[in-house]
Amino acid sequence: MPEHLKMKSFWNSPKFVFPLVWIITIVLFAWGFGTRFIDLKSAVEKSNLLTPVTSQELKTRLLKQDTKLHLVHVWATWCEPCVREMPVFKQLEQEFSRSEVELYLISADDVAERPTVEKFLAEQGIEFQTYHLNEEAGKFMQALNPSWGGALPVTLIYKPGGALHSMTLGESTASQLKLKIQSGLQP
Repeated sequence: MPEHLKMKSFWNSPKFVFPLVWIITIVLFAWGFGTRFIDLKSAVEKSNLLTPVTSQELKTRLLKQDTKLHLVHVWATWCEPCVREMPVFKQLEQEFSRSEVELYLISADDVAERPTVEKFLAEQGIEFQTYHLNEEAGKFMQALNPSWGGALPVTLIYKPGGALHSMTLGESTASQLKLKIQSGLQP
């Protein structure tokens, strides 16, 4: 048999093709598993951005003796004004240093709606820590501010140490909130 025909038969032989197919299969499987693992890790990290919170846990944070202003915004995905103003809070998070203002976005959606909340936050590009109401809404409202009747959205600004500086019911603009934040930062 001529030499050039012997080479062709090697490439077509089971001794070469079978191991090659296995190697390609293993590489493709490992690559596919690896990308799914990375996607899963990313999803877990993003789901950790939405943390359950009770009024007691929030009050503990607000009462810390620090120099931060605490902006608490309670909203829901079913609330049209809440949805419209979400870009304002993304902008505020980007503009104000964490050393000056601590932002608490708290979803009042039902716990069963967590996937909807996560999807909404992802669509809005919210990639910072947010919270999900983890107790009966009436108890939460009473603890935060007894004069709050439960209307959404509501934005409460607390001075360092936990004293209420301002409460805004309804939709807010960036300029309105910036003025309230600036006045809250004044001694």
